[in-house]
Amino acid sequence: MMKKLTSIGLVCAMCMALMSVVAAAEGEAPQAANSVSGSTASGAHEVVIEGEPGDIIVVGDLVFEIIDPEEMEELASQPVPYASTTRWTNVSLSGTEMSKKFEVTSSYPYAKVWISNQGKGDIQFTITRGSDTGTLVSGSDVTIKAGTSTSVYSTNSWPADAYYANFTCGSANMKGLTSCRVAS
Repeated sequence: MMKKLTSIGLVCAMCMALMSVVAAAEGEAPQAANSVSGSTASGAHEVVIEGEPGDIIVVGDLVFEIIDPEEMEELASQPVPYASTTRWTNVSLSGTEMSKKFEVTSSYPYAKVWISNQGKGDIQFTITRGSDTGTLVSGSDVTIKAGTSTSVYSTNSWPADAYYANFTCGSANMKGLTSCRVAS
C-alpha cells in the first residue's frame, strides 16, 4: 500500500491544500503527525528529518515524508503518473556539495524531490529559486540524518521558475540518491 500511495504522491500536494482550505473554514490550523515548529534565537528553524517510513514532518508549506530506502531504487522503474513528468531520476549524491536544477512551469506548478541519505554524515538540504544561491524556499532548510530517506513536496503550487535542490555534507562525502518529478 505504501508503494502505491507514494507513486501518486504528487497528488498529495493538492489534497493537503484542500485540507488546509477546509480546516481554515472550520477555524483550525491543519497539522500532520510529528509537525515541527519552533525557532532559534535568530528566528531560523532548525529541523532534523529522521524517523520511520510513513512519518510526516510539516515545515510551513513543505511536507517531508520518511520513506523506505528501497522506494528510491524502485522509483526509476515505476511508470510516471499521467499528470507529472520526470526531471531527474536516481542521481547519485557525491562529494561534499552539489545542486540539481528543476523547472516548475505554469503547466506543472508542483514538485516533489526524493532524497536517500546513504552516507555516514548528515546532509543539509535546501531548495532555492532562481539559482543554486538564489532565494531560499521557506521551510526547505533542513538536516537529513544519515540513513534517512525522505520525499518533500509543497502543499501549494510554486511560481514558474528554475529551482535548485541543494545538498551539503560538511567534510564528509555524500552517498545516496535523489530524484525529482513535477506535476500539474
